[in-house]
Amino acid sequence: MPQLNWGMTRARKRGALDHFEQEKLSFFAKVRAGYETLWQAEPERMKRLDATQNADVVFEEALQYLK
Repeated sequence: MPQLNWGMTRARKRGALDHFEQEKLSFFAKVRAGYETLWQAEPERMKRLDATQNADVVFEEALQYLK
């Protein structure tokens, strides 16, 4: 699960982990699988963003979906 590991590495670099960030990787895998199921069922209602990009790029992309 490289994407999940990448996200946790980024969270650790920010400092103290919050409640959710202290969960095991299996928790995040289940959450991701749940969102994947929702997205596959109704892709027109949900958008995917590449969060490996710079935060400003992700923010601008999200804004474009909201307009």
